[in-house]
Amino acid sequence: MDRHHNCLYHQRFSVPGELKVKQQPDTSPAPRGWSKINQVWLPSTAYLLVIMVAGTHLLVFAKSVLGPILFGFYLSALLYPPMRALQRLYLPKMLAALVPLVVVFGALTVALLYAYEPFMKQVARTPEIIDRLQSHIDPIKEALSEVDRKTTEVEKMVEKTMQQSGQKMQTVVVNQDQESWRDLLFEQFSGFIWFMSVTFMLCYFFLVGGDILTRNLAYTFTQRRHQHKVLVLARNMRDHVAQYLGVTLCVNLLYGLALGAMLWYFGVEFALAWGLVLGLLRYIPFVGNLVGLALVLVSVATVQFDPTSLLVAAGIVLGLMFVTGNFIDPMVHASRFELNPIFLFIAIIFWSWIWGFAGLFIAIPTLLVFAVFCGHVDSLGRFYSILCLNDQHNGRIPDSREPADS
Repeated sequence: MDRHHNCLYHQRFSVPGELKVKQQPDTSPAPRGWSKINQVWLPSTAYLLVIMVAGTHLLVFAKSVLGPILFGFYLSALLYPPMRALQRLYLPKMLAALVPLVVVFGALTVALLYAYEPFMKQVARTPEIIDRLQSHIDPIKEALSEVDRKTTEVEKMVEKTMQQSGQKMQTVVVNQDQESWRDLLFEQFSGFIWFMSVTFMLCYFFLVGGDILTRNLAYTFTQRRHQHKVLVLARNMRDHVAQYLGVTLCVNLLYGLALGAMLWYFGVEFALAWGLVLGLLRYIPFVGNLVGLALVLVSVATVQFDPTSLLVAAGIVLGLMFVTGNFIDPMVHASRFELNPIFLFIAIIFWSWIWGFAGLFIAIPTLLVFAVFCGHVDSLGRFYSILCLNDQHNGRIPDSREPADS
């Protein structure tokens, strides 16, 4: 009876909501200002920095392995359309992949053999060219004479000091035949041959088994939409890289032939070889044009060292750079998106820092592949919008000069 009375008492006099507590949803506002930076942005930035540092060290450490893989993949993307065209002519896939690869290998071999003799002659004539330039440039000649005089004075002072201390000068004899520039050149050439051999082999395997590898990778996902997304991503990567490399190759060849004709007009030896080298340098945005302009001026100066010739040569090169950069390149590279020049320059600096000269040629294709990858992954869509120049918001971003919609 007492127990029943106590229950009735609690039911009548207890505070409402005391017996049954409901868990209410968290309606606290999202973090703003410094709290949002501390809770969201700082951890994400720290993780991103750690990944970037680890990735950079991995790229530097694995240069000899990743370099041929990237070059082989980009070359296979360039040769994929010719292989598909040969397959439509009922050629087996293995033979259709081998034919364009042999053509590229033959063209590269002919170009190297054609450029070998001019290059060696130019290297042998380097002292003569330097003397010719010194004879025309009095400040440089005076500066070199001053450096030579200072060096002689330092040598005399060192010799006098050593004699006063009772020590004899040790004469170091350097065997020039042991470490000559020809040996160093042969060593670099051997490394280049090995690099290109591995690149061509990987390119052939990418052409033959790339489609199968992509399908097998797509089938690792259980949902059909994810499989379709992987297939579309791989196809778009290959198409964009092939379009960039193929169109840029044609434009650069025409650019190099035009510069070669100009150098031939000025009487420069091996003008066509120089033109091909200058066209190849155009694969490096910004930097390649500046280096090409300097090489043209030096080549012309070795033949005709007068202000008029140098001004005319510089004007022709700058005119070609302006026409190709502002009219031809935008017309032939018209695609669904265009990369931001700021990130192009950052990519050039980054890849040249970790891989040297080879990194200059893969900087833009790698950035292009990364942009395509970000465009197909929902969580990386912000990076895609940042990397590209086209307006991904279709005018939805309000102008700073106009009041935003409430």
